[in-house]
Amino acid sequence: MKASKENDKADKDQENKQFKMEYKAKLDEALKRKRMYNDNLFKAYALIWERCAKAMQNKLLAQSDYEDEIYNNPIKLLKAIKEHALNYQETRYEMSIISDAFRALWNTTQKENENLQDYTQRFKTSKDILESHLGGLIQLMKDDKLVCDDESEIEGYTKKASEQLFAFLYLENAIQDKYGSILRSLN
Repeated sequence: MKASKENDKADKDQENKQFKMEYKAKLDEALKRKRMYNDNLFKAYALIWERCAKAMQNKLLAQSDYEDEIYNNPIKLLKAIKEHALNYQETRYEMSIISDAFRALWNTTQKENENLQDYTQRFKTSKDILESHLGGLIQLMKDDKLVCDDESEIEGYTKKASEQLFAFLYLENAIQDKYGSILRSLN
């Protein structure tokens, strides 16, 4: 809350009164927003939970951290749903999970009646899943004679090579009757 810097007592009291009213209005508004936010958190959680299939609800309830972290937290609930929807199992061998992610990316092809936006979204999702399991970009080296001392330069080359691979794979898995000419014209 602000305090008046006026020298005159009447002006100082009036300005302090105005500051107090403004402070109270802002505080009331902030508390109202906070209450609304908390109410909406519970509503969002309930909405997401009721749209889950019974099997998914049972998987979520069986998680060890459900009561402590997921319950009434819609963001953590969505993350847990994503993990289970992507065939996540806590006891699976890590390399098996990575292998499945690679396979899913390589086999993500555009379906016959699928529009480009839907295919692009599925491809990006598969790519993001793979990168999340790998912990970052795929480490590709186009030239084994490449020597760099600068870490940011190496990171730039890694990012560029990874993007080129994903762009080629994206074009290769698109419907060739429609988009194959782009791939054929690449040198």
